[in-house]
Amino acid sequence: VMNHIYLAPYINPLGLEYVFGEENEGAPFVDQVFMTGAVGLRIKGVLNVADKMNLVFATFAEGHTQYVANKEYGIRVGIGLGVVFN
Repeated sequence: VMNHIYLAPYINPLGLEYVFGEENEGAPFVDQVFMTGAVGLRIKGVLNVADKMNLVFATFAEGHTQYVANKEYGIRVGIGLGVVFN
C-alpha cells in the first residue's frame, strides 16, 4: 500500500529538444535543436519501506509536438523507480 500518491497534470509549451544520431551527422547545430510543446499527466507513488527510506515509483504519459515547418506529433510514456533517503 502506497503511503502517498501524487497526480500532476502539466503543460510545457516552451520545451527545447536536441536531436542527434546518424541522420544528423554533419548537420549544423541550429538544425538539431527544436522548440517543443507537451501536455501530460505524471503519477508518483511513495512507499515507506524502512525508517528514513522511501521507495518512489513514477510514471507519465504526454502528447508531444515540435514547432517546426513539418510538425511532428507523438505520444511519450515512461516509468521510473527510485529510492529516497531522508
